[in-house]
Amino acid sequence: MEKFYTLAVAVCLLALLGSLPEYRQGGSVFDLKGENWSVEMDPSSLYATGRLTNSSSFPLSLGVEGLGSVANLRVKASRASWDLPAA
Repeated sequence: MEKFYTLAVAVCLLALLGSLPEYRQGGSVFDLKGENWSVEMDPSSLYATGRLTNSSSFPLSLGVEGLGSVANLRVKASRASWDLPAA
């Protein structure tokens, strides 16, 4: 659970640093969904977009290069966790 909170903080910080160039590697992109929201996430770059019900999407994180390959990816309906061993 600690990794999840660490990731959540990292995503929020990256969202605030909007001057970072957009980077999306792809390959292991997944969607998380709640009752009134959804998030599309690329765990290999931390690229993320959010969407509220009946709303257009908005950036949460523009992503970064060079974090390495994703390992131990586990995705459930409204949560996910993974490792970035090279980061």
